[in-house]
Formats: sequence, C-alpha cells, structure tokens
Amino acid sequence: MKPLALLLLLLVSPAIARTWSTLDTRFATTEEIYRSHPVRVLEVSRQVALHIKDLRKKYFPFFQQSVAVSFEATGAVDALFFPAGTYQGKTAIGKDHHVIVLNPRLFQSSRLWRMVGHEFFHAVHHELAPFELDWIREGAAQNFEYDVYGAVTQSHVRAALEDSRHALEENFDHSALSQERYGNTFLFMHFLEQNCLQERAWVSVLRNSKASARGRDTLALVLAQESKLAAAAFCHSALRAMGEFTQAKLLNRRTEHWPALWPLLPSMPLAQQEALVLLNLPREQLEDFLLRLPPFLGLKLPAELGALGPEARALEELGIRLIPAPAEKALLLYKER
Repeated sequence: MKPLALLLLLLVSPAIARTWSTLDTRFATTEEIYRSHPVRVLEVSRQVALHIKDLRKKYFPFFQQSVAVSFEATGAVDALFFPAGTYQGKTAIGKDHHVIVLNPRLFQSSRLWRMVGHEFFHAVHHELAPFELDWIREGAAQNFEYDVYGAVTQSHVRAALEDSRHALEENFDHSALSQERYGNTFLFMHFLEQNCLQERAWVSVLRNSKASARGRDTLALVLAQESKLAAAAFCHSALRAMGEFTQAKLLNRRTEHWPALWPLLPSMPLAQQEALVLLNLPREQLEDFLLRLPPFLGLKLPAELGALGPEARALEELGIRLIPAPAEKALLLYKER
C-alpha cells in the first residue's frame, strides 16, 4: 500500500492507527505519537523497513525470522530489543515477533540507522545464542555498528577510558543507560580485532555462537577458531586476553606490544580522586580496597605507590597486579583472577 493511501486510511480509522505493515515489516506506535506527526511516522517506517530488508540481504541472508518495530518512548535509551514472546511495551505490536523499540526522538537523528542495525543484530544473534551474556552481545552489536556504519557512540568510549569503574563482565541494567559498560564491551571487541582475529569481531562471534556457550566460553571458542596465525600469545587464552585488554585500556597509547586502543581520546586521568586517597591508606585498608575490585577492573595510580615494596608483592599473591608504566609515571593496577 502506498504511504498516502495508508495515511488516508489511518486518518479515517483511528482505531487501527497503532499498527500497520510496510514491506513485510510490522509496525506499531501509540495513538499519541501517531497523532503528533502521522506523516513522519509513516515515512520513517518505510525507510526503516527498507533498511531492515537491506540488512537481511547484505549481511544476514540466513536469518528468516520476523522482526517488528514499535515507535515509543524508551526513557534514557534510544532503542531496545525484545526477543519473541517477551515484549510488554506500550503498543499493540504483539508477542509473535522479535521486537525492536525505537524512540521517536531518533526520527530527526542520523543515529537512527545505527540503532536499527544494532538492534537488528541482536535479533540475529539471539537466534544463534539465546542465552549469551550482555558483555558479549553488546560488544558484538557495537562492533557491527562500527564496521557497517563507520561510527560508534563516542561518549560510551570516553566513559570507559576516562573513569572506568565496572568490570567487563558485569551485567547491564537496560532500564538505565550505562555508557561505561557499553564502552568497555565495544573496546574489548575492538582490541580483539586489533590483536587476535582474522575477521571482524562480530563475524567471529556469530560464527562461533552456540546455545550452550556464553561469556568466557564463547570468547574461548572465538579465540580458538578465529585467531590469525601471527596473533599474540595472549590470544590463545580468554583469561589472558581479558587481562591484556585491561592494561591496553588503562594505557591507551602505543607501546611495543600493541597500538593505542582508541587514540582519538586521551587515556585515563593520572590522579583519580580515589588514587590520591589510596596514597594515605594503611596497608590493611589498601589491601581491603583492592580486594574489593571486581575482576579485570583496573585503575591508573600515581607512581608513588610503587614504594609499597613487600606489600605490593603480597597483593600480587592475592591476584592484584601492580604494573609499572614509566612513561606515564604511574602504576597500572588490576585483578587477574
């Protein structure tokens, strides 16, 4: 049905204004959103349907499942993905499809296509690995974004590099945007591409996705099957790759071992507030603080902490590593286990 004919039909039949189909893709919105800008809703739905069709043809010809799209307010985030049977939103889209929810504020944004691609990637990935963990799913989806659209949300990357406070493997709270967590997972996939993989990270993840594997198990499969011949030694171990990534993120500059992780942004501030506090802590309190760090969460600390001597060795026995970074006049600290 042509957009003009569909618009006339919806205007005379308000009861069906919330659901329609365009190019085999089902759409829905709330009555309020539709009435606010009906022409724009229909035009965007047609463009989104065309884009989904193009994504299927170009990247995912094997993916035949239906994906519906709902335009509705999404709070802090701009887009969400719901596997079939789980959507409980504000529109009448139904539960028989995977559902992509897009916030109408994207209608005027160039980010719209990236968000459609990101959420559509989740639909494809879910079919292959329905129980995959957030840090793998979100990292692969952002890697797809960067590869296909040539862009990534810089504020996410900046948050991960400038003020990292959460471990790579921590779960996401999808009701509240955590820029640092998104940045961590994107940078990790980017790091794997730089140092280990023959293919794009998202391709490698999809090719090695299994319903029975998640998290570190998926990473181990990817590294075992997709590492290039001349890959660094750490690429043969999921645990070592995660540890090396933590160091690369903290430094974010060229070294003899790896290129800058993300040279478009500066590395972490040298003297974080908590680092300055650590200088004055008694050994017992310092040890307690460091032991509370989750795995693979690092801090860049002032070099004066190197004077700890025996205490530093004791911490290393507990899985805390203090790595000198002379050019930075700092220590890199992270837990390896």
